[in-house]
Amino acid sequence: MNVKIIAASTRLAWYSYANQIGNVFEVEPFTGVYGSMGDMRVTTGEWAGYIIAGSDAVEVLTRQQAIEQGYEYCGLAGEGWQTLRDITDLEDDEFDQYKWLLFDKDSDCLKISSDVVKDSVLDLVCEAENEIGCDTSMGIDALKDFDWQQLFAVIDNVNKALSTARYYTLTKIQLVP
Repeated sequence: MNVKIIAASTRLAWYSYANQIGNVFEVEPFTGVYGSMGDMRVTTGEWAGYIIAGSDAVEVLTRQQAIEQGYEYCGLAGEGWQTLRDITDLEDDEFDQYKWLLFDKDSDCLKISSDVVKDSVLDLVCEAENEIGCDTSMGIDALKDFDWQQLFAVIDNVNKALSTARYYTLTKIQLVP
């Protein structure tokens, strides 16, 4: 995996990485005695063996590596799916102008949770009870024997309709030329 140094923490300063911001290193995960989750060990070059704090680096892939690994789309960092672009459509000068991140390989679809809808119905019943000054939970009691599976079947149909509303989520992997 390749990472680009994006910050210089105290641990990086120990290893004189402060002047390496912007440079790309080949790394492997590191969880040794002094390693924290997300730390990486440089595997090649003059810095081989040195540790990079995970919070100080971002994984990078070249356009060719991304294509080989099955990625298709990228977007602007901080902008989300509205900036979705096919990675093969980017011009080289766009890499100088913007920071591009890869989108997940697989899309997802909008969906709602049956449990959330059930909880919302119960909350609405409680609000209705409060509005009329009821302190006996008569509405909630009336729903004790309600067949929630009927509602869940409706939610399943709603989710089937929503399955065509697809979207991608940005990763933290930076795309470089």
